[in-house]
Order: sequence, then C-alpha cells, then structure tokens
Amino acid sequence: MGVLADLVTQAQPALVGGGCTAKATAGATWLWQFYDINDTAGDPIDLSAVTGTCEVVDSDENVVTTLDFDGDNDGTFTIGLDEGDTVALAPGKYRWRFSLDDATDVVQFWGGQASKFVIEEA
Repeated sequence: MGVLADLVTQAQPALVGGGCTAKATAGATWLWQFYDINDTAGDPIDLSAVTGTCEVVDSDENVVTTLDFDGDNDGTFTIGLDEGDTVALAPGKYRWRFSLDDATDVVQFWGGQASKFVIEEA
C-alpha cells in the first residue's frame, strides 16, 4: 500500500475540490508552502518519496510551465519556481493543476478546471 492510500477516497474529484487560485509575477521567485497533509488517523503523510506534478496550462491545455515540488516527511511540501524560470513567461490568465503520485496511487490535489492562475507583469 502506498503512502497516499488514505487520501484516495478524499480526493474525489480532488482534495481541494473547489480549486486553488493563485497569482504570481513573471521574473520573480514563486513559492507556495502547504502543511498538515495527514492520513485518516491524523498522522502526517511522508511526502519525501512522492512525486508532485504541478502544471500551469493555457486555455488549450498546453503546459506553460511545470513547478518544482519538494515533499517532506512531516506532511508538508512546497511548490515553486526560481526567478530565472519565470522571467520569460507571458503575463495572462491561465489555470493550474496539481497531483501527487506515490507509484501506487495518484491523487488529484486540485484540478485545473476550477483553479485559476494569473501571471502578472513585473
């Protein structure tokens, strides 16, 4: 059984079912931190060996950029990009989606349909 097994039933359609909205600035460092990712017993889930995929997509579902994921063993993780990776991104309105994969289960953390992402001009 994978470390995400307890999240599978909670993630229908996604753990953050209402979506996740964010704004970021082109040419700046982006960083979001998430806490308290726990199993059904309330214990932190070890995310250190989990793969997180967070993509910003345009209206045609083309991937504009993929954010870096760093999971920890205490039920926390960060997603973000360095300024060198955001400088060439075009300002505009996009969507973003994020999933976790432990090689046994894939859990949709938030879906792109309800998750707006705006890149603002520096």
